[in-house]
Amino acid sequence: MMLLLHIFFAVLPFQLSLGGISTARILALGIAVILAVDIFRTRRVTIIPLPALLIGLLLSILILSGLVAQDHHWWVRKIIFLGNIFVLAAALMTRTGAEHRALIQTAVYSGMGAATLLLLLWGAQFIVGTNTIDAVWRTVMAPILFGADVSSALTIYSSAYVHIGGQDYLRGVGLFPDPHVAAAYMVLLIPPAIALYRHAAHPIRFGLGIALLFGALFSTFTRGAYVALVGCGMVALAIGIRHAIRNGVIHLHLRDAVLVGMGMIAIIVAIIATPLGNRIGDIFTADTSVRERLSIYRDSTAIALDHPILGVGLGNYPLMINPHADYRDPYYAHNLFLDLAVDGGFAAALCIAALLIAAIYRARCVRMGAALGASVAGYTTHNLFDTILFSTHVLPLLLLLLMAIFAQRCILKS
Repeated sequence: MMLLLHIFFAVLPFQLSLGGISTARILALGIAVILAVDIFRTRRVTIIPLPALLIGLLLSILILSGLVAQDHHWWVRKIIFLGNIFVLAAALMTRTGAEHRALIQTAVYSGMGAATLLLLLWGAQFIVGTNTIDAVWRTVMAPILFGADVSSALTIYSSAYVHIGGQDYLRGVGLFPDPHVAAAYMVLLIPPAIALYRHAAHPIRFGLGIALLFGALFSTFTRGAYVALVGCGMVALAIGIRHAIRNGVIHLHLRDAVLVGMGMIAIIVAIIATPLGNRIGDIFTADTSVRERLSIYRDSTAIALDHPILGVGLGNYPLMINPHADYRDPYYAHNLFLDLAVDGGFAAALCIAALLIAAIYRARCVRMGAALGASVAGYTTHNLFDTILFSTHVLPLLLLLLMAIFAQRCILKS
């Protein structure tokens, strides 16, 4: 099982589409089969009560939402996806803390490789032109990575460009379907990467890898992810201060201070000397996208209040906006909790919120807690402005970090 899990997280950002199905979903199915065989052979099931309860409740509510769904085909597709990926949670519950940390390390190294490819592709626009890179990604890479159906939708509803200072720039996408997913992936990986830095055999190389993760994140020009970094920092700082107070000492190595200093200088230079500064400034201005987002929030809230028990049915929100919508049309609430409230009722939104908040709270007393809690806090903050749940890239990584928190015994309890 561990070998297959390592392979899964090693290739997670390098997925391909095989007959319209991502390799991640195929590997997840293989993990499910091995888990079922192991349970049958040992007659033993390992569960962690709180996450198992909340995930089970969430899936049960979303299954029941099919009773009110207008389009049951869309509902079935979403349920199958969640069942396919959430089986990873069951597999990860059986692993030890050391095994979780080994899997996280595999995911970090793999993510550094994906960040490198993302930055190379993004930087190439300044050499061969944005149109050339965009055409290569849309016509060559996207069909291979995501299949013809998804790549066609990505072309029609493209978010590849950002307009800053009177110029259009390609956003960092790399091997991910869009900049938002790429940014969410980097947000989840950056805190554990920083935590693993202290134990790296080659700290300079590892520090460069962390810089690549930050660079990939900033190149996506995703404002929600920039805000998510603030959420990461606040939780990491709170847990770090708590540990320092309890232990009565703060450990700061010279190389840690150098890394932090160099990182701060690089961020300041990037903000001043690149379009990044203008993009961050857009967070605080009411541009067209911000006004549209606020309108979507109002409409989604009204729909959720009209259907508070089971929502409108999982995956059926687009039909409330446009009765002639297609499955791939990007109609969603741009807020994970609001999306789940619309799709499955307020109980579904409470389940996912409780799962994330419980993980952040428990992270205060587990090994690598500051990093793990920061990652979950970053994901939670990002999803206040977006909905990144139905992603074969992000959801498995989130489940790994959640199970790494819940599987550990709280070591600071009196």
